[in-house]
Amino acid sequence: MAEAIKSTPINERISRESPQLVSVLKEMKEGLDTVRNKILALTDKVKANNFPTSDGISYLEAKHLLLLNYCQSLVYFLLRKAKGLSIQGHPVVRSLVEIRLFLEKLLRFRQVIVAM
Repeated sequence: MAEAIKSTPINERISRESPQLVSVLKEMKEGLDTVRNKILALTDKVKANNFPTSDGISYLEAKHLLLLNYCQSLVYFLLRKAKGLSIQGHPVVRSLVEIRLFLEKLLRFRQVIVAM
């Protein structure tokens, strides 16, 4: 099925006109697959009562929501770029930067908690 998608005229045109977009979309899909697999694994652990969630679920929920919001903003950003629209000064750029900073802070927070 992936081969059928690659051979369509629109995908060939996108590959030819914007090779960076193809690589970014591929990287984004891989990242989403990784996040999905990690979330499913954690959900299975929680359902099986193998993962204590009394204090940790709020962290997981915050991270999950931030990642989803980041992916949505990134898709919108890429859509604007693919259509040839300007992104200069657009609020989505600021949103991407803010979410990225929140995710980095969340990661540092987790590292501090784990080190305790």
